[in-house]
Amino acid sequence: MALSLNKKNILVTGAGSGLGQLLAVTYAKEGAQVLLLGRNQDKLNQTYDTIVSHGYPTPIIVPLDLQKTNESQLHELSLMISNELGGLNGIVHCASRFMPLGSLSSQPVEQWKEVFNCNVMGAFALTKGLFSLLDNASDASVLFTIEHHGLTLPPFWGGFGLSQHTVVGLMQLFAREYQNRHHLRFNLIAPGPIATPMRIRTHPGEIHQHQRMPENILEPFVYWMSEESKGKTGNIIELSNYAETA
Repeated sequence: MALSLNKKNILVTGAGSGLGQLLAVTYAKEGAQVLLLGRNQDKLNQTYDTIVSHGYPTPIIVPLDLQKTNESQLHELSLMISNELGGLNGIVHCASRFMPLGSLSSQPVEQWKEVFNCNVMGAFALTKGLFSLLDNASDASVLFTIEHHGLTLPPFWGGFGLSQHTVVGLMQLFAREYQNRHHLRFNLIAPGPIATPMRIRTHPGEIHQHQRMPENILEPFVYWMSEESKGKTGNIIELSNYAETA
């Protein structure tokens, strides 16, 4: 991969672990100034240390719980990014809250609220709160990520599955409303089964060593964040067979 993200400012949510952590390190390796957003300071510190130890551009830690965020916090975040970095070129939504799978009649309402507050409301609020920065950039990309079952919504995936499915509609609505802004794009990647902490929670019976490693699917995340994908918006990119065909 070429340094196609050189000098880009990119915010990654869920940057403390799993795919979010890996993407943060990858984008920094590609030359980007990365903002690490998450609710666990210790985990964000680990990602920060990894990036710095490799000599990549020094990241910025943004401790924020998307489940509880408000417009005032997002306004302050927008001002901080504008003042310290001068702008924003991208957001990758990797933060996701999980709840146990099961029949609709067995799922607690409070768990639904928590899942939707993080996975849907948090993603919407962050994108909305930083929209002016993205719109003012010469090139900007917003990438949503979901568990691939959110595309088909099979039985027993309940509130978690529906929250993922709703993120698809959120991406499409952003893309349709701003389709004439050719410098700004909204797309979604469904990585498929990969060895991450989320996969362990959704499929506890699987053998971790037999799962695809997330390192094998990084290239599409770089492409859709880079200027190479400029003008392409509203796409759903499924990576279920990527490792086998790449």
